[in-house]
Amino acid sequence: MSDQSMIDDIIASDPEMLESFVRESRDCLNVAETDLKYLRDGAIDSDPERLERAFRSVHSLKSAAGFLGLDNVAELALRMESLLDNMRAGTIPNDPNTLDLILEGLAMLNTMLQDPKASSGINTQPFRARLSESVPSN
Repeated sequence: MSDQSMIDDIIASDPEMLESFVRESRDCLNVAETDLKYLRDGAIDSDPERLERAFRSVHSLKSAAGFLGLDNVAELALRMESLLDNMRAGTIPNDPNTLDLILEGLAMLNTMLQDPKASSGINTQPFRARLSESVPSN
């Protein structure tokens, strides 16, 4: 089943589920954005709880998007989650450039949430590649 037909089925059978997903995902994005901007704007490395909260917010959005078959949203969030996880582990520095990259991804996710039905048509591959380049190979 394609992303689009799965989304269409969800909207037809339970439009409130998609509305709830969008609402909760926007809340997650707002939490992550607030915490990452706080870290970027001067509190780098000083508050691991904020980095953890941003990670959990992106993780929650990724999981819900995957459940709903919004594969493009889930894949972008997965790449961002991986970068945040490496930041939590200390393998990637919490520097302003890395935080700005993640904030750019949050903005892209927010754009995708404006019309979840059309999110599969947004080309996120170039940005996902930039995220992947920032994650060290194991």
